[in-house]
Amino acid sequence: MASVSTINRTDPEIAAAVEHALEWQAFVPVERLDVTVSQGWVTLHGPVEWEYQRRAAEQAVGRLTGVRGVSNGIAVRPPVHPDGTDLAHRVVDALARNRATDAEHVTVRLHGDTVLLGGLVHSMPERAEVERVVWSIPGVRAVQNHIAVAPVLR
Repeated sequence: MASVSTINRTDPEIAAAVEHALEWQAFVPVERLDVTVSQGWVTLHGPVEWEYQRRAAEQAVGRLTGVRGVSNGIAVRPPVHPDGTDLAHRVVDALARNRATDAEHVTVRLHGDTVLLGGLVHSMPERAEVERVVWSIPGVRAVQNHIAVAPVLR
């Protein structure tokens, strides 16, 4: 049985553990992030270039002992800012190349560097894959995934 001291960590102890976890996470630019801890709740702020970095930071912190929750206020700020037409072409081309998705039933709209996804796919993994593909495109700052799942009935 674990001792109480290993389960109940103080906020400064949690903050130190968070800093160490982020330093060990190769995908996260820790020097750009601000971390605060209040009653075991961790808040992350700062800019990263890619969505996977934002998610990696949250995952690394969320599983630490003593962390009660994570507020991920990390903002994706891509270094590339393509024009809307170029970004739209990149999105459509990337989805067309991906064999795991049925891109013909997915709609793509742009609002600046935010991609708005709609349409239908056949499964939750396919929905997640469409979002992952879009996040991998240079210049995407945000993705709003409104794709519905309509399973194929056999």
